[in-house]
Amino acid sequence: MTKKTTITQLGNINRDPLRADQGEWGLTDEGIEFTQNRTVKYVITDYGSPTRTVSQTSVFQNPLQLGLALTEVVRQTITVEPQPDADLNAEEFLQFVRENSIGKSFDYFVATNSTNLTYEESLSTGIDPTDDLLGVDFEYSYLDTEYERILADVTDHNLIPSMYELLDDTLVVDFEGTIVENKLTAPTSEILTDNIERALLMPRTELTNQIITGKNNDYVREYEANKFLFPMYCQINMPFRGGNKVSSALMNSDLSACLIRDYFGIYDSTVYGAPIASQGQGFDYSYTYYDATGTRRVDNAIVNSTTLDLEFWISNDLGGWVGGIPLPEDYSFFGPDSDEALLSQEANPIKFQNGVSILENSIDNFLGAGPPASVRNRRVLTFENMINGEVCYSEILMYKVVKYLGEGIDTPIQTFYFMNSQDLESELNRDKISFIDTQVKYNQTYTYSVTAIQAVLANRYAYTEANLRQNVVEIEVETKPYVKLVELPYFQVSGRILSDPPLSPELNFIPFRGKTDLILFHMNTNLGTEDLEPVSLNLQEAEDAQQIAINQRRNDGLITFQTDDYNRAYNIYRMAERPVSYQDFERNLLTSVSTVGDGLGSEKDAGSANIVIKQVTNKKYYYMFRSVDVHGLLSNPSEVYEIELYNDGGAGYPIIRKYDFTPIDPKTSTKSARKLIQIVPRISQAFLNTDASNLDPSNSAAGKTNIALGLEDEPLFAATSGYGVKEGKKFKIRLTSRSTGKKVDINVDFNTNRVRSEIE
Repeated sequence: MTKKTTITQLGNINRDPLRADQGEWGLTDEGIEFTQNRTVKYVITDYGSPTRTVSQTSVFQNPLQLGLALTEVVRQTITVEPQPDADLNAEEFLQFVRENSIGKSFDYFVATNSTNLTYEESLSTGIDPTDDLLGVDFEYSYLDTEYERILADVTDHNLIPSMYELLDDTLVVDFEGTIVENKLTAPTSEILTDNIERALLMPRTELTNQIITGKNNDYVREYEANKFLFPMYCQINMPFRGGNKVSSALMNSDLSACLIRDYFGIYDSTVYGAPIASQGQGFDYSYTYYDATGTRRVDNAIVNSTTLDLEFWISNDLGGWVGGIPLPEDYSFFGPDSDEALLSQEANPIKFQNGVSILENSIDNFLGAGPPASVRNRRVLTFENMINGEVCYSEILMYKVVKYLGEGIDTPIQTFYFMNSQDLESELNRDKISFIDTQVKYNQTYTYSVTAIQAVLANRYAYTEANLRQNVVEIEVETKPYVKLVELPYFQVSGRILSDPPLSPELNFIPFRGKTDLILFHMNTNLGTEDLEPVSLNLQEAEDAQQIAINQRRNDGLITFQTDDYNRAYNIYRMAERPVSYQDFERNLLTSVSTVGDGLGSEKDAGSANIVIKQVTNKKYYYMFRSVDVHGLLSNPSEVYEIELYNDGGAGYPIIRKYDFTPIDPKTSTKSARKLIQIVPRISQAFLNTDASNLDPSNSAAGKTNIALGLEDEPLFAATSGYGVKEGKKFKIRLTSRSTGKKVDINVDFNTNRVRSEIE
């Protein structure tokens, strides 16, 4: 199951009247779709053979493109025949084309992108999570008490250790530049402390924005296992597909960093100016996705995006990087120094010019340069393809990941830029890359918004000449393919890092000799792992359980409870009334017992705790217990215990029973009495039930052995069969003294004994 994104500019793509007669792109319930017209008034009977030519006077020549003297185009001659019901005959149509189309340029830009679901979407749709899903893993590895203590007061995320920055400082490289050893072993708390101290002398801003060049993608993947050296991290999973032509050309030329920096404006624009090849444009956009209920939905919208014409950028903007441009202070490249990063920052005219030549040749080949016969075999769309509503070839060239505090996108704190790599899939046998963000805090909500920059092989075409021949119109069409970059929303995920919740405590109840109103509760850490359905007492607990289920990739209604750290406390809940459900305990927290030393009697942390509870004697109370781990996560409720401290004139003992949430029997009642008590059944329970006894009301019961008494729905007496004694209902009636609390139980049986009469 996948998601689909479609983007175009409906106002432009439908502007050509001839193509609009054949069919149009529009917004539908299924998103942006092409609809073929059933009744075409101007039939194209022949498309002609496409040929590639070089023109110095093309209608596509832009006077600002100073670096391009020639323009490569594909020419076709199409034949159009007006139908009898057409508004214009052949001569009128010829005149219409000459007045409205000749010499004008039209754009054909429509791209789609199908992606896998995110983890959250797969869970909501009931699909079992798989390794190829997108999204973000919010992972808790292990408890580092000192690290988390220091981290709690950190507000600047740049101070938190970055795995990749530490790799840069600890990798051993041989004389050829090959990484041969990783020495990332320093305790995390010491690194965090060192970052905080050094930031007092010089602000630590270079990790606010980080750029990952294409040649360092394998470095990111190869050292992914270092994430387990950190107590917690977020793992952003993005698909990187091999065989991408544009990203391959950029990486081979070592000019990808120059493009990233120009596209996203990573330079001082007041000094170096802005590239003329990029501009902001509005696009029609449709997005097919799955909501929280698993329902498939389609959103149609208009999005604003930065676009860039790649050839135009090569000809007019790329040359400005020949001397290198310094990175702003709040930006950095990470990983080993790559030629791509160095070439955008330092002057190297010979290597730069060589890269430009490689890039130009690669893009020329990609756009269809070669013998004319090979044009149809390229990814370039012909005029016939456009008439039939085919989508343009596109590939993901770059990703941008923006990290926000909270669930919204109002407070960005870090941004990461990635260039796709054409070799990633073949080298690592993986079709995705996982970026590890260790600059995170426990239980802090983060939102990661990922956008993809697609390189779309679009067409710009024009009608250059039109003539009438034998009642049909022949039109010359010039088509120029070009690569256009556009940024699209990809996925957005919010979440928190949470550890696994603890197991409910082990319990022991210990009475006191001679103190009937006291009982000691001993609570201990319950070791092990168990998959259980979470029981929440309030909304916050339910939200925590939902986040834990997402983090654990569970969609079966269960989550894993386990002892991954010690219990910090135990919560004791108590009720005087019979609870109907666990939720009745929410506002009945009796006390919380800490396992942490107070620094006076003890400075150590323990996994167990004791507490003495005072309770009114001869009265039932209902208790429930929960473990609280070091992060404040609560276990599932323990079993409910009905505890009564029985006292009989100074001699007493506890009565402890496990309590089930069963409905209260409506026939169980309590009444006050003074001296006299009369217990009798209703008279309707003693009447002969003729229907149940299979008797005619006018006949006698003499001689009958199958006799039933009672007209109520639930009789007290058992039906007789023969002349033996049959046992019916049994009841226990307890008399309790208000003054002394003493109890007397009266057991009542309702038996039936069939006696022979004299006439029998």
